[in-house]
Amino acid sequence: MEYFNIYYVIIGIIISVIGLIVTMKIAKDQTNAKNERDESVPNEGRQHSIVLNPVFITYIAASVVVLGYVVYWMLKT
Repeated sequence: MEYFNIYYVIIGIIISVIGLIVTMKIAKDQTNAKNERDESVPNEGRQHSIVLNPVFITYIAASVVVLGYVVYWMLKT
C-alpha cells in the first residue's frame, strides 16, 4: 500500500511541471504582447517580471512544502 504514495508523488510532480511550463508560456506570450502593458506597474516589477510574479512564487513555495513533506515521511519511516 505504501508504494501507491510514490505514484501519487510522481503524478503530483508531473502535474506541477506541466503547470509550470504552461504558466511560463503564458508569461512569455504576455511579455511579447504589443504594448498592452499597464503604465502603473513600478519599474522594479517590469525589470523582474518573473521574480515578482506571484504565480511563480506560489510554485516555488508549494514545491518547497511538498518536498519538505516527502523528506519528512522518508526520514520518519
